[in-house]
Amino acid sequence: MTRNHSPYLRVRHGVRFVAGLAAIWATIPVESASGHDFWIEPSKFRPAVGEEVRISLRVGEHFKGEPVARNPEKIEQFVVAGPDGTKPVAGKDGADPAGLINPAVPGVYAVGYRSKRSSIELEAAKFEEYLKEEGLDKIAEIRAQRGESDKAGREVYSRSCKSLLMVGGEDAGFDRRLGMTLELVPQRSPFSLRQSADLPIILLHEGKPVEGVEVRR
Repeated sequence: MTRNHSPYLRVRHGVRFVAGLAAIWATIPVESASGHDFWIEPSKFRPAVGEEVRISLRVGEHFKGEPVARNPEKIEQFVVAGPDGTKPVAGKDGADPAGLINPAVPGVYAVGYRSKRSSIELEAAKFEEYLKEEGLDKIAEIRAQRGESDKAGREVYSRSCKSLLMVGGEDAGFDRRLGMTLELVPQRSPFSLRQSADLPIILLHEGKPVEGVEVRR
């Protein structure tokens, strides 16, 4: 379990995430880490019962980024789970926002997105510089031991993100799980916290808590 009162958290050394009080994303890198943040940005975090909520996908840094249109070829999982069950997020291919939901019951709804695997390749100098900037010393050490520091680095990753919505002023279900490969689960309601309060969060990998992961702003 990790405690940090900052609304912006990041995990290093193999797993990274950014967590806002109501928006959470995660990236699962195989050889390194992704270069930009990816998150879900709903039109409202506290909608009324039955109110339409636009679900946008964004890529950038520090919650400032560009829209990502819905692309079925990249979607592994795109669902919304609430008191009335779990269902796919409806949307039009190629559209922004990427989806629309109409929560019909009071409580917390969790919207989750996981992409299929993607890969990119960076030249050696840029890859080593990136590892240093991101604090991924372990990866750099492995490359050095293999004599690969002067070789291009190949990145294979999958992006997972999760956003919480409180519908009708009811925060029951804030710890709802989606069963994603990598998932953050708050242990207190983020909607009832004061700005200076701690938010305990469990990071799960395939449903089990992950230990030994550095968390920093």
